Amino acid sequence: MHKIYALAPLVGLLLFGSYYWKHARLHEARMTEIARLEDIAKQARRAEQGAARTKAEEQARITIAQRKQEREEKDRLEEAQKQARLGLEQRRNAAMEQARKLRPQIDRLRSDLQTIDAAIARSEERKRELQQEQTFLTGYVKEAEANRNTFYGLLQKLETVERSRPTGPSNPRPVGLEKG
Repeated sequence: MHKIYALAPLVGLLLFGSYYWKHARLHEARMTEIARLEDIAKQARRAEQGAARTKAEEQARITIAQRKQEREEKDRLEEAQKQARLGLEQRRNAAMEQARKLRPQIDRLRSDLQTIDAAIARSEERKRELQQEQTFLTGYVKEAEANRNTFYGLLQKLETVERSRPTGPSNPRPVGLEKG
């Protein structure tokens, strides 16, 4: 019986060994195949990740370039606006300074204008008075000339009357005053 105790485990060991060896070889081949497939999958994942990383890097470079261009455009626009604002401020300050400098001159010219307007009004009034006086004098001269002509006419009539009158009494009477 001692042999059974020694042989049964040996037979079990041989059966288990052959079964184990068959499965170990298959298992080893399967594990090698699984490891190979895992390596292929890892390589594929690495390639995908590399492609994705490359694509992401390219997109990041494009995005960075766009942001840089946008930032440069924004900076350029802000600088242009700043320059325009500075130019406008300078023009405004120059205009205010010029207005400040010209204000006394404007006030002086306004007062001069009022003085000149008053002088023009006085001159216009004087001109009107002179025109009225000229009109009056023209009419007066015409009347005086008419009166003078009338007086000359009367004087001539008197002279003709006196020449035609005989020399007579020493007490001459004026014509038209005789008693009758």
